[in-house]
Amino acid sequence: MKVARIALEDILNELLNKYSLNNNISKTAQSYYINKNLSPSKIMKILNKEDPLTMVNERELYYLCRILATSINSNNQPVLTEDELSRVNVEKYFNPKEIQLSDNFKGNPENRNKSIFTIKDVKRINNKVFMAIMTYNDIIDFMDDGWITYNYETQREATISTKRRKNGISIIKKPTINQEAIAEIEELIKLNKFTPNLITFNITDYSGIGTEGKGFSVNGSNLVIERGTEIAIIDGFHRIIATARAKEHAIDPDAINGLWYVNILNFTIDDAQDYIFREDKHTPIDKKHTATYNKNDAAMDVTTKLNTDGGLKTNAMFGRVTTNMTEIKYGDKYTTFDIMANSIRNSFDLKKPMDIAFASDILKEGFNYIIGLQQENFDSRNNSIDLSTHYNMFAFYVVLIANLKNESNLMQSIKYILNLVDFSMENEFWKELGLLNLKVNKSTINKIQKYCKKLLVDLEVEA
Repeated sequence: MKVARIALEDILNELLNKYSLNNNISKTAQSYYINKNLSPSKIMKILNKEDPLTMVNERELYYLCRILATSINSNNQPVLTEDELSRVNVEKYFNPKEIQLSDNFKGNPENRNKSIFTIKDVKRINNKVFMAIMTYNDIIDFMDDGWITYNYETQREATISTKRRKNGISIIKKPTINQEAIAEIEELIKLNKFTPNLITFNITDYSGIGTEGKGFSVNGSNLVIERGTEIAIIDGFHRIIATARAKEHAIDPDAINGLWYVNILNFTIDDAQDYIFREDKHTPIDKKHTATYNKNDAAMDVTTKLNTDGGLKTNAMFGRVTTNMTEIKYGDKYTTFDIMANSIRNSFDLKKPMDIAFASDILKEGFNYIIGLQQENFDSRNNSIDLSTHYNMFAFYVVLIANLKNESNLMQSIKYILNLVDFSMENEFWKELGLLNLKVNKSTINKIQKYCKKLLVDLEVEA
């Protein structure tokens, strides 16, 4: 390539963020891949941002540029703007030889849209764990045909960036990659000097009862995986990418031979997160991010349940908690795992499983009322002129729910208290607390507890 691929990835990520759901681009993409004898499901996973561009080979980056550039709308006009068309001009990024090889490439027709992928000579450890040895070529085929995916819930923290657009700020989410680590591993693989070690996939079990017989089956010593089954990288993302790039960049790819020991799990998201938390990582994940995987931390467990239970129709906090402040400032998140967990830890008794279940239920009910009663504020929170939707205010909300947990009419009690609270930035209590630069700890919770008790006295008088 004429430029570092990361530069093209950034441009394409920005365009995918804008056009990922465009039907005209989807039709062009599927037709393009079918003509190349490539799997149309692969390009759809790329367009839908299920497969990050880091996992895409350089030839497919070229194809993505061509797909975006040649997509037309119902008026027979380009989908992209004139400026965007200039930005995906392949001649800026690829040399003439790369363009020629990409244009002339045709996949093996037998490999297009395969309904199954077979991993051979698998050893079954138990009903949820399998072991195998896969060659470099096996791994690359597995990834290039669109079987491997990247699940942010069971991987390291994402890199979040923003792009200002005419209609507001757009958030771009992509895997956190150590480019130097990939380059170092790639060079060792090219020299056939990389000592094989363990990488881990997870056939994600969303049912909680296992996916054998539904997403995969065991045929003798072979593991047969059905198309559409999610196979997420749990550990080894850098090594897999380095393997693919070593083959791609080598003068003689056939001279590069190696293998990986492969651990194949069939875990739920929770079990996979627990596995990741316990693993010793060569490239450590951000501590705030791994803390959210710690199932031995009762407060974090309650926070995670609140963030993942049900959906937005039944849980106002569903998917609203994050470890990244950019997602709060420009995205749809409300607060952080740290703030929620620290507030819960210092407000609820969480010694028994029953306590954890109760805290999860009462917080879900309480936040449904708190957010519902202030829905207009939350819908326009990025333009808010008060502190009712500030991410640190969730410490107050947790304390409030904890204090009202035994009220017979929780919604009416919350409504009464919210009407008493001055959420303005001039409120001396919020100033003294230092709400705008607050770090929630036990001392903070004690101050908020005192403030809540004053409000509850008024509630008792009213009752």
